[in-house]
Amino acid sequence: MSFRVIWKATEQKIITDERKHFRFDGYFAVAQAEAEVEVPSLNFSWKSDPIEGSKAAFAILGSEVNGKYYDM
Repeated sequence: MSFRVIWKATEQKIITDERKHFRFDGYFAVAQAEAEVEVPSLNFSWKSDPIEGSKAAFAILGSEVNGKYYDM
């Protein structure tokens, strides 16, 4: 298996929501991916479309904390 993913952060920063005990330090992002899989024992292979035609509906770059770990 091989894959390639490209993430590009936007200027839109994601903020903390104290009421919901959720904190995210990062940015919304644009992501693209391509992959290739080969399983010789099953005589199976698959290849995605090229990365140039790929676009994710949603991507984020950063770290998050929620639930009981929120106050740590």
